[in-house]
Amino acid sequence: MDNAPTGMAPAVATTQSYVDWSAVTAGAVAALAVSFVLLTFGAAVGLSAVSPWTSSSATTPGKRLERPEISSTGGDMMDP
Repeated sequence: MDNAPTGMAPAVATTQSYVDWSAVTAGAVAALAVSFVLLTFGAAVGLSAVSPWTSSSATTPGKRLERPEISSTGGDMMDP
């Protein structure tokens, strides 16, 4: 006669994980790559929309504005 109770699985230690760590690592690398591409694209769009010159903006495409001359009298640049 068998001493094991019926209906129960034998007690065997398993070392197999339920998580596939290679898939987790690949997903993290893919998410990092997509994040870097989107960050680079956003920086490119943002930097192309601004200008270091105060008299130009993104609303004047194709129009080149000259830098104002600084007068030697010390007057305001907006004075005629």
